[in-house]
Amino acid sequence: MAYMVQGSRNGVPSRRSQSILVVDDKLDTLLLVRELLSSRGYNVNTASDADEALQAIRAERPDLILLDVIMPGRSGYDLCRELKDDPATRLIPVVMITGLSDRSDRIRYRSRSRRFPLQAALPGRALCSGKKSTQA
Repeated sequence: MAYMVQGSRNGVPSRRSQSILVVDDKLDTLLLVRELLSSRGYNVNTASDADEALQAIRAERPDLILLDVIMPGRSGYDLCRELKDDPATRLIPVVMITGLSDRSDRIRYRSRSRRFPLQAALPGRALCSGKKSTQA
């Protein structure tokens, strides 16, 4: 279970589920990731674009953001840069995710900014399993 200690009551720590915001313009990806993470005890919110993500972040600050690289309108890189430039959100961890499996595509998009980590959602990769992946 994914819990975070948040204060205490009568000497017993109270716990809340860690929250993750998943941002992707593809509904099937949002539903799949939400189901995977929810089944592991995380509180998952979703957004389908950068503007919706900003509204969700302002309404309830997530503990982690999983952010698609390529979205209509503002890209994941643009949103991440905006979040990291804002003192109120700069400490929220952001993991960039992408369905780009071609190495040249990933290099082209990554070259736009070397500041952000990029995780390709490749078949066979274990999502949130706690195990290191041996695939490149």
